[in-house]
Amino acid sequence: MLSTAEDQSLTSLVRDQYATNPNLAMRPTQVVYQAFLFRLFGLEPLGYHLVNLGVLIAVAVLLSLVLRELRLPRGLAVAVPAVYALMPNYATARFWFASFGYLLGMALYLLALYADLRAASSEHRRTVWTWKALALVTLTTAAFGYEVVIPLFLLNIGLAEVVARRLPSRGFRARMGPAGTALLHGSTLAVAVAAGLYKASVAVGVGVGSSPLRYTLWLGSSSVATNFGTHGVGLPHTVGWALPHAGIGGVAIAILVGLGIYRYLAVVRDPRSEGDALPFRGGWLRMGVVGLVVFALGYSIFLTTGRIAFSSTGIANRVATAGALGAAIVLVGAVGWIASRLRSPRLRDRAFRAGIAALCLSGIVVVNGLASFWVQSWEEQREVLADLDAAFPRLAPGSTVLLGGVCPYVGPAIVFESSWDLQGALRVRHGDKSVDGDVTSGVVSAEPQGVVTQIYQVEVMHPYGARLFLYDRRAGTTTVLVDQSAARRALSTQVSGTDCPEGRPGAGTIDLPFDVLFHWFRSRIGL
Repeated sequence: MLSTAEDQSLTSLVRDQYATNPNLAMRPTQVVYQAFLFRLFGLEPLGYHLVNLGVLIAVAVLLSLVLRELRLPRGLAVAVPAVYALMPNYATARFWFASFGYLLGMALYLLALYADLRAASSEHRRTVWTWKALALVTLTTAAFGYEVVIPLFLLNIGLAEVVARRLPSRGFRARMGPAGTALLHGSTLAVAVAAGLYKASVAVGVGVGSSPLRYTLWLGSSSVATNFGTHGVGLPHTVGWALPHAGIGGVAIAILVGLGIYRYLAVVRDPRSEGDALPFRGGWLRMGVVGLVVFALGYSIFLTTGRIAFSSTGIANRVATAGALGAAIVLVGAVGWIASRLRSPRLRDRAFRAGIAALCLSGIVVVNGLASFWVQSWEEQREVLADLDAAFPRLAPGSTVLLGGVCPYVGPAIVFESSWDLQGALRVRHGDKSVDGDVTSGVVSAEPQGVVTQIYQVEVMHPYGARLFLYDRRAGTTTVLVDQSAARRALSTQVSGTDCPEGRPGAGTIDLPFDVLFHWFRSRIGL
């Protein structure tokens, strides 16, 4: 939609996204971010990935600053961001442009949390309000992006009070008075409420259906299974699966980074500083509880909508971007608790560093393994588009191409699976926003008025006529679908010849054993 916009000014690119896709109306920050990146990089992917990498680095740095502001030991202020930044739980946010906004939202949120904590630790009223102004601006920008960060705003209020009570004045009330304190915390809640009301007024799919309790159980069990199952207790198997796909280079990078983190955790701590001492057993348990709270908040926005899917490896794992922060805290706490069982302080320290390094190493291996599929899918996309160019050197305005004989997934990565992705590719290719496209690899039927496809609970109908084409890539044939009978004959021929691996929207063709086990268990108990 950006590449076919008649006016390529930033303002027009923002406006056209609202006009073309109503689903984007609830996320103005994402709309502006996408327009800005497109103005910079157009259709060249490298720039987008470099910016996204920079945002991920910013997330890690800001998280470390937040933890240091909370006076956590330096080892934890390095371990938690390292584990979170490298974990594969939300890997799609690294690969898929449509989900880059999740990382931007986390960076903005963490900047706001840091600003709130600096406000809480400031003695002077003017400094307090300066930091609070920055917090409100970044909170607002984050809230009007991907909404997964909105429930985390509650942490700002609670943690700011914890930091404020460490000062001699003992809390905000002594410095700011009751009215000032109410304004400080109330403004945070006001941003959350305002963003929530706006999103509810324009969002599609608000509500969870007729059985909220069953949906809540499904939401909770699915989030736990993907974060603490496949990428938790099942992580050794997940790493074993990813090793052949990560390649020698990916594994070598993982080992080098793991060794670097093991060493850095040793040198970053000041053994003479009591504040740099790692927690005792009770402290690790409390850390685990805090992690579970953050994890629950990271998923709680989905209690307002049933539009969520779960996958450990596919594009659906992007929904874990906020909740994975809590999972990272829990995992670091678990490593620390296990290490605390050792008697020798030196062994405890080495065991903790080895555990954190192992988590980071594992994350890199799995992420690189998943990345290999996205590389393959990109190559497959280019081959498909080259064949489409040969079959349709020119498409008349208003033409629709239905693509058959192409597998929609390479592992968890998408080739072409829906109307919007092939449609977008054809419009970019032909420079014409009136052409349309869809695939026949999913749910498809020849109805009296046209061919109907369905995916992600979205139905699309393509009317019959002289400009509706079915292109069977495997057979290299093109059929004009002028009526229902022609469509049924063509679809039955090409569909019966497909031999693609079975896949699921949001997951692709890969279900790791823990995922399979959980899907089976969930179906057995009626979720």
